[in-house]
Amino acid sequence: MIVAESPTVVRVVPGDPHHGSLLGHLAAEPLATQWWCDAESRVRDEPDRSYMVVYVGGVAAAWAGWIVQGSTLLCCHNYVRRSYRGRTPELYGLAYRARQHHVVDRLGLDAVTYLFPEPIGMHVADGWVPDVGPDASGTSVPYPGGPVHRWQRLTWKPVNQR
Repeated sequence: MIVAESPTVVRVVPGDPHHGSLLGHLAAEPLATQWWCDAESRVRDEPDRSYMVVYVGGVAAAWAGWIVQGSTLLCCHNYVRRSYRGRTPELYGLAYRARQHHVVDRLGLDAVTYLFPEPIGMHVADGWVPDVGPDASGTSVPYPGGPVHRWQRLTWKPVNQR
């Protein structure tokens, strides 16, 4: 009988001994190219970026990142590896909910994120609001002739400021 390993969510922050190795792993090929093609996101040289990572069998299968920029929390660098999509429980949901509970809600800063359509409902249920500004949504492509991605900026305010 084969027993699937349960997903484990781990907070990986700067200074953590695993932070550098996680960033190196996320920047390695072919994952870096897949992440860019699917989500137009990639690891950048931002040592203050942190992640909620869902590990399955020791592999970083999904993650949701964040970084504080001034007085705003930028929630970014979200992804589920291609080979881990469609699983139960939904792995991005695990990473997102951990970030929302342990970071967004607790820091209490105004927050912003840019999302493709699929996870927007999950965010709206937690109080995120689709921005209606003139530059708050659009389309983009990861490379010339590549797939067209639709994106939307969402904002979040602490409960006491809504």
